[in-house]
Amino acid sequence: MNSIMEKKLREFKRIICIDGTHGTNRRNWDLTVVLVKDENNMGFPVSFLLSNRLDQAVQEFFFRALQERLGEAINTEFIMSDDDPKYFNAWTKVMKSDHLLPRRLLCTWHVIKNWNIQGRAKLKKIENKQQIKKQMQAILKETNIDRFRELKDNYFQHLAEEGEDEFLKYLQK
Repeated sequence: MNSIMEKKLREFKRIICIDGTHGTNRRNWDLTVVLVKDENNMGFPVSFLLSNRLDQAVQEFFFRALQERLGEAINTEFIMSDDDPKYFNAWTKVMKSDHLLPRRLLCTWHVIKNWNIQGRAKLKKIENKQQIKKQMQAILKETNIDRFRELKDNYFQHLAEEGEDEFLKYLQK
């Protein structure tokens, strides 16, 4: 971690994004990257870990080293990662705070992936399986809260009318 990375982490710590890549080389080394959302609203990498595994214990070690390097805990509002809770659990265990726990966010790639997996498994009608991606992405990308709710409510109503109760319950949960 260099001084620019430290500065970015201290300055833009509201949203911490953590991503791990798994076995992308001959030796099966894993890479964990910590990113922040910078002044240009772009992901800026602030810390890296190469390891032979990505479990929670390794992540705790990594975040402890990050905390020691900075000389303080990083209080953040949001942790964004994949489905695996190890990143969030390790971060909140190491970066103890008097503040509330950060909210856990799932990155949009994983949200879409999960919707597709669950849709294929839970939707009964083939036409509903074919429409899921288009309709769900429109809902996901909507930034106006009233329009978002309208799109969501219309899609939920459509699923109810089609008898797609299993997928509807999944989305509501």
